[in-house]
Amino acid sequence: MSYDLAVWFETRTLSDDEVLAVYDVMIDADPDPRPAHPAVSAFLDDLTARYPVGDLDDPWSAEPCAVVDGVLLSVMYSRADEFRSVVTELARQHGLLCFDASSDVVRTFARAGAFTLWSAEGFRCADPSHEQLLAAVGRMSETNNYIVLERGAENSEVYIQSLVSDGALTLEHREGSADRHYATRAADRVELAGAFAAFLAGDEEWKTRFTWERVDLS
Repeated sequence: MSYDLAVWFETRTLSDDEVLAVYDVMIDADPDPRPAHPAVSAFLDDLTARYPVGDLDDPWSAEPCAVVDGVLLSVMYSRADEFRSVVTELARQHGLLCFDASSDVVRTFARAGAFTLWSAEGFRCADPSHEQLLAAVGRMSETNNYIVLERGAENSEVYIQSLVSDGALTLEHREGSADRHYATRAADRVELAGAFAAFLAGDEEWKTRFTWERVDLS
């Protein structure tokens, strides 16, 4: 049994369905000798330097397959945890999207456009630093009761937000439209800050840490 991932260059903010659609195109495409995009090519060079194909201890169940602007990766399931961690970090370093096809999870999302952070107290910041983000979470209170971090152009409807009410921390995220708006509860500010920081970093795995309910906004 193999463990499969796909890594590609992406300029747009994609919904989960759009990620799956791109992956379907990739697995049906004819292979290329090398990845078409230089960032993907550099990623693959770094990955195969770490895991040379044909090495006695290599994890590959099939050779990396370059397609379109990406590469398909397949390794032995026994090496999945180790390999996933390495691929996720390399994809993040090269600004690429990494889709974990075996788990249907986006592990990294290429930074697509600016981020804007704002809060109930009137604070507003374009492309906040990690420290500014943590400080904004720390300032939340019953009066300064919400913060929003939006990715992409204004009104892109791709954002994460939190509301504090009676001490409870509600965490919500929207993926481009009102029918893709989800909510959960964060256990504490540490967990909340971790979710916001991962969203800012482009690490989509943070969503798997929570149990979500779709919010009916009709």
